[in-house]
Amino acid sequence: MTFPWSTLITAAFTAGGVLGGAWLKGWQDTNREQRQAEQATESARAQKQQEAYADLVVTARQALRNLRQLRLAYAVDTPDEPAVQEAFSQSGRLADELNRATATVEIVGSTPPRTAAKAVYDSAKEVGDFYQARSLALVAAERRIGVPRGSGLLSFDADKAQTLCDALSDAFDNFITAVRHEHPDAESAKPGDTPGKAD
Repeated sequence: MTFPWSTLITAAFTAGGVLGGAWLKGWQDTNREQRQAEQATESARAQKQQEAYADLVVTARQALRNLRQLRLAYAVDTPDEPAVQEAFSQSGRLADELNRATATVEIVGSTPPRTAAKAVYDSAKEVGDFYQARSLALVAAERRIGVPRGSGLLSFDADKAQTLCDALSDAFDNFITAVRHEHPDAESAKPGDTPGKAD
């Protein structure tokens, strides 16, 4: 009697094929699940970035508009006008919001938008510091020499304020350009959408 080698070999190949197929399918399933998890993580990261970028665009636009209003208010020296008082009252809130929006981009953003966001923050701070110095000078003059605010007796460098606001507008446009290079489909915010430079 001969040993049934052919039956044994056929059975071994069949079992090997079944086990190999199961292993291959398991390996493919694991790879597919890993790719799906990586895609979900990347999608969530991109979504957070886009939300942070959009938040900074909105906040910087509002802050720039407010800073331009303050430039006009300081230039005509009308601190008691209701519109001027409203612009002053919004300044602190807008500065806080700009700080928060910039910090978020610096945490979740990629390098070019992060760098551009820092430039927006630095430029806005420079305008704010200029206005703060003006406010302190007005208060000091009123206390020391009795010059009332709104008297027009203390000169204001409106050209410098305009230059600082224009620099902020340029920094804002550069941020939008950096975001658009990273997200070409982000057509909602385009350079030049900032409040006009000739306010």
